[in-house]
Amino acid sequence: MVFAAADIPPREFKADDIAAKAYGTPPAAPGSRVEDDIANAGPTGWHLSVGELTRLLGEFRRGGSIMSPWRAERLLSNLYGLDDPAIATNAGPVYRKGGRTVLGKQTMDSAIYLMPNDVEFAIFVNSGPGTTPIAPSYLEPIPDLIQNSIEFNI
Repeated sequence: MVFAAADIPPREFKADDIAAKAYGTPPAAPGSRVEDDIANAGPTGWHLSVGELTRLLGEFRRGGSIMSPWRAERLLSNLYGLDDPAIATNAGPVYRKGGRTVLGKQTMDSAIYLMPNDVEFAIFVNSGPGTTPIAPSYLEPIPDLIQNSIEFNI
């Protein structure tokens, strides 16, 4: 029912044959296919496309079918389920949630950014420079890029 509100077809939540695979650095074949892992559903949930994910986030924030927009904003402002802290900008806070899956020497990173003016941004990277949960990610520069871009363009 949640996905239907964002015009996303039902999912079985298992990796499709064409699903992204995790690679190490430097990349070497074969990559690892991410199978379902209920304990890590967020970072391993590459079962939606980036477009589907951003539609879902937009419906959550503004659509009213999943929950009222004022309640969604309250959840965001309290950082429920999000990474702390929000990114402070002159345009308003940018909320984010990132995730990582480590498969041996291969990694997959993902992040969503809920930005001011009802802009949603999602990024998936199927390799990384480190293979532990605390190793750096190729996504680490993104918050600074968002902050600098928003500050510069206001």
